[in-house]
Amino acid sequence: MSTLVAGIGVLAECYVLMLGIHHTDLALRPVLQRTLGTLGNTVNHIVESFTEEHFMLILPFKEMQRAEVIKTGRRLGVNSVNTWSCHESRDMPCKKCEGCAERGDAFALTQLHDPQLDTAGFAVPVRANSVPFQK
Repeated sequence: MSTLVAGIGVLAECYVLMLGIHHTDLALRPVLQRTLGTLGNTVNHIVESFTEEHFMLILPFKEMQRAEVIKTGRRLGVNSVNTWSCHESRDMPCKKCEGCAERGDAFALTQLHDPQLDTAGFAVPVRANSVPFQK
């Protein structure tokens, strides 16, 4: 997915990709760490082959545990309902998958309430609109 997002960004002449991947993700999923290690270099090689631009992959939370990310987000005013952890990609978190379990554990550690657990008024945070590519 990150490769696809990077590719779309480059097509739109956006050369910086910031991902909210955190230490917990990287520790539990070694393949993710290897993939991200090559993503920036590969995309940058392609970008520099055709432009004067430089592609940059930024992972600001890579040293933080998920609970620390939640606390940081809260301190910065991020509405946690606008974040997504469920691996089932439903309109509501399934509360059973690995992503939901990790999110629940992290919110428990922070002693903060996860607003996605409130079913009233919940909406999937991001819906992409399909727009034809124009040069």
